[in-house]
Amino acid sequence: MTLKNRFTGLVDRAKQGQEHLEAAQDKAKADLQQDVDAAKAKAKAHHEKVEAKVDAAEDQASSAWSDLKDSWNNHVSKVKSDFSAKEAKLDAKLAAQEADLAESDASYAIDVALSAIEEAEDAVVYAIYARKYSDDLA
Repeated sequence: MTLKNRFTGLVDRAKQGQEHLEAAQDKAKADLQQDVDAAKAKAKAHHEKVEAKVDAAEDQASSAWSDLKDSWNNHVSKVKSDFSAKEAKLDAKLAAQEADLAESDASYAIDVALSAIEEAEDAVVYAIYARKYSDDLA
């Protein structure tokens, strides 16, 4: 699969996410809990798949990407741990505060994803340029 095709897959996945979020607005809380559980399982599986790829390519990866990966993994673990610990004890006020925190974390995740998309686009364009440059020299 070419880098361009992989980037297109990223765009398609973002569109699917948007459609899922639009549909979530009309769902009942119980249905949303099922979606949350399914999303956690899916994210975990994807995370493990990405980890395997990253581990395999880590020797070639720049330290900046490794640092970003480690930082993001630490953030995700902390958010999940904090939420799990608090979830059972929430009253109305804490629930509102937790919702605010969850929205803030979601906003941060979106910012990181947008940044990652921009970095991916730049990396793909550079890879295309580098391949053409190499072909010209050959």
